[in-house]
Amino acid sequence: MFGLISCAKRIPKDYPRTASYSFEPSPDSQLAKIARDITDTFGPDKSGFLTLDRNDEALSWRLALADHAKYSIDAQYFIWHGDESGALLMLRLFDAADRGVRVRILVDDLLLPGREKGIAILTQHPNVEIRVFNPWEGRGTSVGKGVEFLGSMKRLNHRMHNKLFVVDNRFAIVGGRNIGNEYFGLSEKYNFSDLDVLCAGPIARELSKSFDIYWNSERVYPGEGFAFGKSLEGKLNQRRKKIRKWLKRRKEIISQFPFEVNDWSARLNMLPEIMSGGTAKVVYDEPLVGADMPPVQMHEGLRGLGKVARDEIFIITPYFIPHGDDLDKLGEIVERGIHVKILTNSLASTDSQISHSGYQRYRRPFLERGGDLYELRHDAEVQVLYDTPPVRAKFLGLHTKAIVVDRSLLYVGSSNFDPRSVYLNTEIGLLIDDPVLADEVARLFDRDLTPENSWRVYIDEKGNLIWESSEGAVGAPQPARTLWQRIQVFFFSLMPVEDQL
Repeated sequence: MFGLISCAKRIPKDYPRTASYSFEPSPDSQLAKIARDITDTFGPDKSGFLTLDRNDEALSWRLALADHAKYSIDAQYFIWHGDESGALLMLRLFDAADRGVRVRILVDDLLLPGREKGIAILTQHPNVEIRVFNPWEGRGTSVGKGVEFLGSMKRLNHRMHNKLFVVDNRFAIVGGRNIGNEYFGLSEKYNFSDLDVLCAGPIARELSKSFDIYWNSERVYPGEGFAFGKSLEGKLNQRRKKIRKWLKRRKEIISQFPFEVNDWSARLNMLPEIMSGGTAKVVYDEPLVGADMPPVQMHEGLRGLGKVARDEIFIITPYFIPHGDDLDKLGEIVERGIHVKILTNSLASTDSQISHSGYQRYRRPFLERGGDLYELRHDAEVQVLYDTPPVRAKFLGLHTKAIVVDRSLLYVGSSNFDPRSVYLNTEIGLLIDDPVLADEVARLFDRDLTPENSWRVYIDEKGNLIWESSEGAVGAPQPARTLWQRIQVFFFSLMPVEDQL
């Protein structure tokens, strides 16, 4: 989508940038009216929340907000793929920009090298600005990128993992999804079970403040600087036509979504009735956490949940790699009589064998401390909820990051339960006090723990690890899709890289 280019250039470090900030909440748009109706329903101090569990719904709501935006769209993502879903949402943001909407897009640079020219072309729209978080200075070959990484590992290992979408400073979507087919049920290889929350009210303004902090950080770089002084006049229309033409050829994959700007009024007007109301706190790392600041904000905010639990804690995380004294803290929670359940990826469902190599050594210690452990099946029955027709993926993976405490408090965000989320990446999430919403997520969790969807992992009377599902119980080796997965995990487990996982 952003285009491919191979060069040996270095970005000009002194490229000028101008600070900008979120607009005040829109006073007279359709979204403003609906937001006021939500406030009238729940009260001025509460926000409205709606879980976005199904992948098709997650993309539909992003399109709906973009299509009805009147003043501003702020999008912040770790990954924005140039596939069908990424192209569709990008085109809709430009349609909004054509209507006069200010569009700010902030993306991490991890997967962007090689797309410089495309980014610079997209910034030619007068209402669109793109900034890149913590970019590689050299924009050349993979070899050059690797050499730069070795010389600047501390800086370049620091990535922005945040996921945030704010429209008119009235509505926001925050959670685990990046922008790409596998997050919206459109990948034929694998799709993710994931979770976002659509929110409206005071919390949207707090989320906008976090966006502004990143947008104006010294760690970001203006996308127009990737033009390297070359004129790109007339290139934007050519690029948009090229993307639209390509997407029309791929229209069958996105047939569940309107190709052009759509009127979503009926869906939007239902929000005051289908949302639940509660209070929330935005928890996020500062942009320099993991680079020049200690990792305290996000991690300490989540650890505080264990202190208030009375009966049960549910943790859903793609990667479960406890660090420091986290495993002992979970054991102490169990000793207080609190039921601790964790759902994570199995080897069969994971998209990261290297992360799984770090996780597998913690199964037994967690179980010995009294916790309950479940691993998602790659062939889970719930896959039908996460594949968007006509796509049918080869397997299902877990990407949700959520914590439910006593079915009344809820965390949903971008942070995994691993060292990288604490020490290397920046993260964002919501701590929500809304028993209706929390119970709904807990019921989704209960659904995913059934034998048709997950393996229950336990230690039998002989001390063996057992994986039990509706297909029966099996011992080692752990369930996997392929022999190659087992081989990869074995070799990764020999490498001293756990603090990077």
